[in-house]
Amino acid sequence: MYFHKEGRKLIFITLTLVLVIYAAMVFFVREWTFFHGLFMCILLLFWMAITLFFRIPRRIFTEDSQQLIAPADGTIVTIEEVMEKEYIKEECVMISIFMSGTDVHVNRYPCDGVVEYAKYHRGNYFIA
Repeated sequence: MYFHKEGRKLIFITLTLVLVIYAAMVFFVREWTFFHGLFMCILLLFWMAITLFFRIPRRIFTEDSQQLIAPADGTIVTIEEVMEKEYIKEECVMISIFMSGTDVHVNRYPCDGVVEYAKYHRGNYFIA
């Protein structure tokens, strides 16, 4: 497993911050209480959550041109036929995948191909 390059800096900064806070508590706190330990556990869990968010596990994919892989980890919430009005202009099958906070947030391409059309829709915020 490795980590996405955009997250490495944040993981390092967060770990450094947790270690600095721990060192300060060791140096300044004379008697540790339950709350000091709880605070450190919460900080450690926060760092672990950030680390897990940016993880990229190694995956093995088959070279079968007849199969598609899922473009994202998560749960399929919708499979329905919709009318695509912008480019294809015909009925298509739409598959919606919901990624929770514990899923790997890396998108893959499901098959070989060429991008023929791309358009940025400014200001449109779609439902997760």
